[in-house]
Order: sequence, then structure tokens, then C-alpha cells
Amino acid sequence: MSQSDGRDPGPPLVGGGHEGIGILFGQRIESALSAVFGHARPTSEAISELASNREGFGLAWLLLQFINTGDCLLPLDSLDLSGFSLGSGKLDLLLSSLPSRPGVVESLACGPHVCKSACRSVLFGFLLRRSASLMEGSPSARLKSLNLSKCELYDTGGGIIQLFPPSLEHLDLSGNWLRNTSMTILSDALVLDRLPILLSLNLSDNPLGLSGIRELARGLSSRTRTLPLQSLKLARTRIRAEGVGALMEALKAKKTIALHTLDLAENEMSTEGVRHLSSAVSAGAVPNLRILILNHNFLTQPNPHRRDYAPLAEFLSTRALTELEVLDLGANFSFNGQGTTAATAVAQSFPNLRRLDMGEHMSSIELSAFASALGSDSERARPRPLEDLVVPVGGTITNAPNPENPVHVVPDPEGINGLASAVGAGHVSHLKSLKICWRWDLVRGAEFGVLTRSLVSGKVSDLRSLELEMAPTPNRPNISEGVWALADGIQGRKLPLLENLRLVMDRYLTDSVAMAALGRALGGGGCAGLQKVHLKWEEEGDEGAGGLAEGLGSEGLPSLRDLSFSFNCREGGADGCIALGQVLSVRKLPSLRRVGMECFPSETFCFLCEGLSRGEGLAPPVVVEIPPDDRSLGHFFDVQSLMKFAQTLRTGKLSGLRKLEVCCSFIMLSNPRHAALTAVGEALTSAESSLKWLEKLKIGEGDDYVAAILEGMSRGNAGLPSLRALQCNQAVCVEVPPDGPRSLAEVMRKTPCLRDLDVHFLYTMREGMQAFAATLSSPSVSALRRLTITFCVFDEADLVPELRNGPHQVAMISEAINSGHLRRLEELCVKTLARIEDFHTFCMALGSRKMPSLRRFRIIHTSSASWTDERWKVEGGRILSGVFMAERLPSLRTLEMRDAGLGDEGLKALTDAWMNRTPPPLQEVNLSCNALTGAVTPVLLPLLGSKCIPTLERIVLGGNSIDERSKRLLAQSYPDIFEF
Repeated sequence: MSQSDGRDPGPPLVGGGHEGIGILFGQRIESALSAVFGHARPTSEAISELASNREGFGLAWLLLQFINTGDCLLPLDSLDLSGFSLGSGKLDLLLSSLPSRPGVVESLACGPHVCKSACRSVLFGFLLRRSASLMEGSPSARLKSLNLSKCELYDTGGGIIQLFPPSLEHLDLSGNWLRNTSMTILSDALVLDRLPILLSLNLSDNPLGLSGIRELARGLSSRTRTLPLQSLKLARTRIRAEGVGALMEALKAKKTIALHTLDLAENEMSTEGVRHLSSAVSAGAVPNLRILILNHNFLTQPNPHRRDYAPLAEFLSTRALTELEVLDLGANFSFNGQGTTAATAVAQSFPNLRRLDMGEHMSSIELSAFASALGSDSERARPRPLEDLVVPVGGTITNAPNPENPVHVVPDPEGINGLASAVGAGHVSHLKSLKICWRWDLVRGAEFGVLTRSLVSGKVSDLRSLELEMAPTPNRPNISEGVWALADGIQGRKLPLLENLRLVMDRYLTDSVAMAALGRALGGGGCAGLQKVHLKWEEEGDEGAGGLAEGLGSEGLPSLRDLSFSFNCREGGADGCIALGQVLSVRKLPSLRRVGMECFPSETFCFLCEGLSRGEGLAPPVVVEIPPDDRSLGHFFDVQSLMKFAQTLRTGKLSGLRKLEVCCSFIMLSNPRHAALTAVGEALTSAESSLKWLEKLKIGEGDDYVAAILEGMSRGNAGLPSLRALQCNQAVCVEVPPDGPRSLAEVMRKTPCLRDLDVHFLYTMREGMQAFAATLSSPSVSALRRLTITFCVFDEADLVPELRNGPHQVAMISEAINSGHLRRLEELCVKTLARIEDFHTFCMALGSRKMPSLRRFRIIHTSSASWTDERWKVEGGRILSGVFMAERLPSLRTLEMRDAGLGDEGLKALTDAWMNRTPPPLQEVNLSCNALTGAVTPVLLPLLGSKCIPTLERIVLGGNSIDERSKRLLAQSYPDIFEF
């Protein structure tokens, strides 16, 4: 850029002997950068990332200057500051530098750092400027979308709502702990028409409660003009049935008739809430509704002890929601198991339904009625538009006396056969996703075959996702016929668009040849778009594993990114398992990014490891998880497989390992087994293994297993730089020298990024505990954010003298807390404190002002002694009252005292202290199972009436002995707060 273009070149970018030379050099840099950015064109996402951290901020600011001057027409329609971590000065500089012309930064996302302290004032100023420019009528940039999700605004920070510019169309305030005060401000903004073109509003994950939803309802119903609101999300807002009623009354005012999305998930609506919803629908309040989310809402339960299916059946029979496209009833007991009215109504009342989750427990006759109704509308010249179907758990079975098999069950196949008929008849030819889990009418091979043949009949060729999870049955029926049908269909390109396949058949017998055919078919090119495959099966040999290996190696899966398998070779395996490991190791799947694996029996895993050792191995960018999912109990090993696993790790062939859960298939720990476990531990921290990406390690069950693995890990010559979570169910034992904590201490020094530690101390020698406590007292734990410690209750008189040190365990951990190196800890959970003296010691450490970041404290199950020792009830509350104060724990939001023997007197001592001094900014107090009675009513009501804890929004009192009259009084006084 030359000076002749009339623009001020600004100060020189580089100094020189003469000012003119510096200016000229700066102009050349500007021209060069302009040319570079003109070709590279960084995206809005890239610019946002640069602006959010110290290393990239300068470049981001420079880019904004180019955009402002017009030298570089980079797209900047959005700015995402959810990860912004710099100071208020940088934020002010950034927001002040944003171009003001239309089309620039129409969407802004913020994170908690932007909404705190000095940065909040900068954000306020930015919003004010945007609002002012609109008022002045200048053609400046209009902020249309504002995302303040999870910004920790809290109810006291709701004042920001007053600054929202009237140009907003999309507003996300989810996850901010907003309540009544904030909703009052938002309601006023709606009533005064300060958000006249708002299209979507997300208030999910805020504890609005009845008072908050009433305020919102006022804003929606009291407007003089209609609001073009199309989407309203209120999931997990604790509004319950009465709150739903208030909302529905507001919708009946018909000021929001454009609404097409309503999310009320997880709000404990109950049957009364369904009645309110039905009333609003019948009144024509939501004629354009297309998406309705009602999952996890107890829709057929007027109370926890009774079911009433009539209100939901009536709602499902409505004819006022003909535009509905998505209906989610997930995790609700939607059907009574006998009649067919509700099941038929679901199919007939919503002719344009595209996505349907019918909830839980649908009998065979109900599923049959639903399937029949899908094709019963003779007026429809085209198939149902249904694209996504989740079939409820359920089915009907009868016990059939069988002397040879007393647990033999006979399923009623009517439901699954009816569904298969609907599929085969083309009534759901637009289906793209089908999920069927735990159907008891699908536990025989014949019905499974009928279903799979219908799926590969060519009538659902648009299917993208297929998930079939078989219900466990003791009969272990053979389902090979259905597997053959599925294999033939995939090979014949009957499911050409399939992207996700999940088959869980591990409680059933499958012919090895059939399973092998399915594996080969997957790689035969019949579904080349497959991206995710999860297979879980049992077979007599390992031909199925071999077939899967052939399919993976045939280069017919160019898009596969996620592969999980879990199989049981009941008669052992060798060649097939080796082939499967080898094909993964030679990297014939360039798109692969994740492998989850598990196989049984243990010797089978040895052969899989053998195969993995024959190639380059599984290394980043491929990540490995053992076992493949969180529902597994962990991978079980015997001595042989442990040694083979350790050997494979040391070859570096599993350097992509990200998650490992180790369980062992033996009870007593012998010397060979101890050596094998130690070998695995040592391999985990060996430089040869190169486990730089391991993030999660869980060891259990069994104290001796944990100690052996930790011992090995402590010996390794390298660390685990990415390990973030370590769970040791039990850390030490008696038979092996009980020195697990010493090994654990050494392991922690090798894991600089460890954020989550869960340990269980049983019989521990003092020296070991000293080593562990010393580690907690050192800078090596600076990354720790969550700590769970379980002490063991035992009768010390039964132990040898060197193990009689229960009190010393607590004292040593308490000293570690006092050290100040756990200042960044956000969550602390302590389980099983045996004595009131231990409780006192621990609490005193907790109140030492050395844990300013602690947000959640949980103490669970003190011991059975606390229920009989009156000192707990008297002294427990007094001890707590001296600790849980704002001056000592300024960030504490959640206090959980569950099964702690607190008693009425202890709670009174605690609440008296809170009313006389400044308590922490608590949001939730869980007092479950504390032997509380109705006597706490005159204790809790004054506490809430005093508003000494204005942030408090939930008190859990379940599992206590509070009488029904007291419960009603508490609930009526504060319906949004108490939970029983």
C-alpha cells in the first residue's frame, strides 16, 4: 500500500535509522501480509481461536485491522470467545477493533471468563454500543445471535439481559444458574418489546423453578404484539407440573403461535403436566409445533408409587399437532402394556412425524398395533415420512415349564413380526435411523431372522444408522439365520447408505461361518460409507474374528473412523484373532481414528496382541480404548494375557492407547499373578511403550491387583504426560506388603496432568501413607481438580500393630490439605470416616483457607458408629458450622452430607451458624439419609426466610424420617427448593 491512496499508514512497524525507512518497511510488511491473507482466507473459527489466547492475539488484532481498512475481505460473521483467557484490556482492544459494517460479527459466543470481573464491564460496553447504534439508525453491524451458555452468570448477573440489543434473533442463556430475578428482567424485556424479533430462546439447565417460569410466562403472555418466537428450550429447569401449567396458560394467550420447537425434557412433569400440555394443544396454542421434547418426565406417574396412563394416551390422540415432526418420549413408561389405543394413536395422530422415540416398555401387542397403524391410512399415497425410530424396551414373554430348562421363556413374536411386516411393506421407506434395544419378543433366532430379512429387503435403502441390542436371556438361542440375512443384504448392497452399525449379541450363539460372512460383507463395498461399527458377539471358534479381519483388510471401508468389537470365542481362538490384530496393525484403514476392543476368554486376547505385534501397531492419530465402552465391567485378564499385554505395550504397538480398565479373573494373588500385574504396570510407564496419549486408567476390582500394578508403574522409566483420570478401587492389601500408597505417590509424580484421582485405602502402613500425603503436599499435584478418598472402617483390635493406623490416615491427608498445594482442587469427596475425631481433624483442615477453589464437597457414609454415637449429632454440626463459611470456602457451591449421621441437632447447629455469619454461596445442599425428622422444619424455614444464602436453590432430604405433614409444609413454603 502506498501513501498516495490517502490512508494514514500509521506508525512504523519496524524502526530504522530514518523515520521514512521505517514507514516504508512497514508498508511493505502490510502489503505482504495483505497478499498472504488474501489467499489464505482464515475462517471466523480460526480468527476466534487466535484472539482467545496470548500467542495468537496479536495476529488476530492485525487481521481485524486489515478487515477494517478493506485490504482483506475475510469472513467474520461470527466470533467465538468461549475459550477467551486474557485480561479485560485485551478484550476491550479486541471488541473495539471489530468492524462496524453490516454482516460482520452477527453472532457472538462468550465463555465464563468474558462474563466475570473486569471483562464483564467490557462486554457490557460492547452490547451498549451495539444497542445505541441501532437506536441511532446507523447502518452498523447487527448482533443477531448471542450465546452466553455456561457463562456462570448466576441470578445476580441477570442484569446483562437489560443490555441485549433489539436486533437479537437467537439467545442462549443455558446453564447459568438463572432463577426468578433474571426471569423478571427477561420478562420485562419481552413485555416492553425490547427483543421484538427474537426467534429462539434457550433457558435449559437453569433452576428456574415455579417462580422463574411464572415470570417468563408473564413475559410471553403480556405482550401487546405477537412474538415471532420459533424455539423455546426449557430442559432441566425444575419447573415440574405446576410450572408446565403456568407456561401452557401463557401459550394459550397465542402471542407465540409461531412456536415450532418446545423442549421440556427432564422436568418431572408427571401426569398433571401432561394434562396442562394437552389443554394448551387443544386450545390451539401451538398450531405450528414441529419439535416436542418430553423425555425423562414421569409422564405416566402422578406420584412415585402409582401410574396413570390415561392423560398421555389422551395427548397422543390429539389431532391438533398435524405438523409435528419430532416427538421424544424417551425414558418414560409411555404404555400400559395391555391396550392398543395409545400405540395406535402415535402412528395416526402425527402424519408428518420424522423422528420418534416412544419411551420405555411397550408390549408386543402394542408394538404390533403401532406397526399396523403405520400402514393403515388408505388416504396416504406416499409412505410415512418417518426417518428416525427408537423402539421401546419391552415385549411380552411367558414362563414355559420345561423340566430340562426351568428358566426357559417363550416370547410373543407378534410385535417384532408386525414391525418387520411394516418395514417389508415399504410403510417406512424413508427410515434413516432405527434403534431397537432389549426387546423380549426378539430373543429367539426366528424373530431375529424375520427382522433382519425385512431390513435388507430393499425397502429401507436410505437407512444410515442401525442399532440392534439384544436382551440378555439364559437360553442363549442361536441367531445365525438373522446374521446370515444381514450379511447377504449388506453384500447385496441393500443398505448402501449405512454409516453406523451397532450389533450387540453377546448373550446369543452365532455360527462362526455366519459371523465371518458378516465381517467380510462389511468390507465388500456394499456399504462403503460406513463410519462407525460396533460389534459384540459370541461364537464357537474365532472364524468371526477372522471374517472381520478380511472385511477390514479388503479396502472396502474408506470412511470408517470408529471401530469397536467385543467377542467371546467359547472354544478358544487363534488364527482369526491374530488376523484381526494384524489387519489393524498394518494400517489398511487410513480413515480410522478410534479402536475399542475386548475379547474373551483371556487367551484369546493373547492372540489378538500377537497380531498387533506383527505390524506397525495402533498409534496416533488412531486412539485405542480397552474396553470399548463405559458399559463394560472392564477387561478381564489372566496371567498369560497380562504378560502378553505387557509385552505388546513395550513394543510400542499400542502407543495410541487412550483408555484402559483392567480387571482380573482370579481371586487370590499368587506370585506369578503379582509378577504379571507388576509387568503390566511397569510397561505402562516404560519409555518403550510411548503411551503419551493415555488419558484414563481404572484398576480393579481387588486391592491386591491395584497395589501390584501401582508397584510396577512406580518402577517405569517414563511418565504418562496425558493421564487425566486415575481410579484405584482399592490401593493396598494384607497379603502383599501394604505399601500401595507409596507406589501411588511415585505414580502421581509421573502424571503431571492428573486432574481426577479416586483411591481407596484399606490396611495401609504408616510409611506408605506418609509418602502419599507428601505427594499431595507437593507442587506435583497442581493439576488435580477432583479427589475422591475412601477410608476403610475396621476393628483395629483385629489387626497387627503395624496396621493399626486408621486415625493416622486421616491426619496425614489433612496435613496435605493444609499444605496449600491443593488450592486448585474443585471437588473433594471423602467416604467412610470412622470416628468423630477423624471427622473433626479433616474438617479443620478443610477450613484452613487453603482450598479457595473448592466448589463441591461430599462426605458420604461416616460409619455405622455415627448412628449410635451421640457425639456425632451434637458435635458434628458444631464442627461443620466452624468450617462451611464464606471466609474459609469462598467458592463452595455444593455440600453433600449423605449418610453422615448428622441428625436434627447437628443440622440446627449448622443452620444457626449460617444465619449469624456469612455462609458460602451454596446452590445445593444434600442431606440424604441423616436420620432427620420433622423437627428440622422450624430449622429450615427460618434459614430460607432469612435469605442468608440467596444462591441456594436445592435442598435434598431423601432417605430421612421426615413425616408427611412436615414434607407438605416445606414443599408448600418453597416448592422450588425441597426435594424428598
